[in-house]
Amino acid sequence: MNLNLLYPIILAEDYEKLVDWYISTFDLRIKHKFEGKENYTVLEHSGQAVVGIAIAREMGVKPTAPRNNTAIIQFSVSDINRFFAGVRETGGKILFGPFIDEEEEYLYGGLLDIEGNQIWVVEEKK
Repeated sequence: MNLNLLYPIILAEDYEKLVDWYISTFDLRIKHKFEGKENYTVLEHSGQAVVGIAIAREMGVKPTAPRNNTAIIQFSVSDINRFFAGVRETGGKILFGPFIDEEEEYLYGGLLDIEGNQIWVVEEKK
């Protein structure tokens, strides 16, 4: 049996606003947008699907505040300081970092998207 991880899906309270935030913050493009009984958008970077966003209420989910994330999305970026500056500009909130992992010699940090979903970020090793 083959097993391949696809991409995480975020259930949004404000679907269009969250899609727009991920596009502008992570420089993503729409790969697929499904409209109908269930609305769903797949966002891509360099041709690869990286995250899906769906409407929470259509999935029977009522997000809570604060969020109790039991799964966290993680991205790698080429420049974490520049990326965090962009997160602040688009309305996200930095939770921690950037810090250095001295053993592995890379920078990392965490943030919240505009709906409170936690994301971890690791800077690519140079």
